Amino acid sequence: MTVLCKICNGAVTPTVPAMKCSSCAIYFHIKCIGIDKAHFDIIKSLNGVSWKCDNCRSLNNTTEAGQCNCCKLLLNLVETINKLSETVNTLQQQLLNFHSDRSNEETIIQEVNERHKRAKNIIIFGIAEKTDVSIDEQIEQDRLFILQIIEQLNLPVQPNELNVHRIGRRNLVNLRPRPIRITLKSESDAHMIVRKFQNLRNIDLYKNISMNYDKTPKQIAYYKSVKQELTDRISRGEANLKIKYINGTPKIVTLN
Repeated sequence: MTVLCKICNGAVTPTVPAMKCSSCAIYFHIKCIGIDKAHFDIIKSLNGVSWKCDNCRSLNNTTEAGQCNCCKLLLNLVETINKLSETVNTLQQQLLNFHSDRSNEETIIQEVNERHKRAKNIIIFGIAEKTDVSIDEQIEQDRLFILQIIEQLNLPVQPNELNVHRIGRRNLVNLRPRPIRITLKSESDAHMIVRKFQNLRNIDLYKNISMNYDKTPKQIAYYKSVKQELTDRISRGEANLKIKYINGTPKIVTLN
């Protein structure tokens, strides 16, 4: 059965597109109702878009029926744009989260690697530094002094198993000695020296010398924040508090 256009009575064919009224189901050539091919294709591509002929719209006085095809099209376009905008925002947030997570993972990996690299190091403070000797002579004197400490502690660390150097640039004006970084053969050697050195603190030669592990900048910053928290809590009247390392992490504990 041939479908005819209500206005011109011409046949509706694939090459002569037409709009079908959603109310009376009658067809109208798009050229007869003033819709060009481009707008027709847009309307057809949008799901849920309905169209009513002038006669059906005039018979139905409801707001929905009174909306012209352009109004319906605009409403659907706005809804589609809003959905697309929400999708874009979601994708952008997911992308930001991805980059943030990846950046955090890289930072953690770098920190772990840096801590592992420093695990065999010890930092020594307070060993006198001479200004009237060469750098090589100072290094050798520092090395001999460290070996003397190791011998006093009766530890099985060989001279060829440690590397000694001062941290920072040498300043002939500033008499404050630079700290010394010692790199040992193993992490266990570093822990053993730091722990046992406390036994020498009552000897005059070593009373102004202190040792600590080689910490990363993040570890130092975290310790400072814990120390500040301790100071704040004590100033508020809390007592019997101290910083204690638990599994390698400084924490504030209450003394019994």
